[in-house]
Amino acid sequence: MIDELVQYKRTHYPADDRRILVCGMVEDNVHVEWLPAASPGVDSRSQMTLYGLMRAGEREEAIRHLRSTQRMPRHEAALKVDAIAAELGIP
Repeated sequence: MIDELVQYKRTHYPADDRRILVCGMVEDNVHVEWLPAASPGVDSRSQMTLYGLMRAGEREEAIRHLRSTQRMPRHEAALKVDAIAAELGIP
C-alpha cells in the first residue's frame, strides 16, 4: 500500500517532499501520517527509524537509537523522544 501511495504522490504531487510515516485503513478510508522532508544534513533513514519506533510505542528503543546514532546522553535523548511524542500526539 505504501509503495502505491508513494507512486501516486510522485505522479500527482511531484513538489510534495513529505515522507510517509505510516498508513493503513480506518473504516473505509486510507489513513496516512506524514513527516516533513528531512532537513539538510539530517540522516533521513535514521530519522524514519526513530519516528517509526515512537509510533510503535518503543520509547526505550528510541532512546537507545538516539544514544547510539547521535551519541546523546540518556537525559538528552529522553527529552528529544518526549518532544517527538508530543509532535506525534503520543501520550
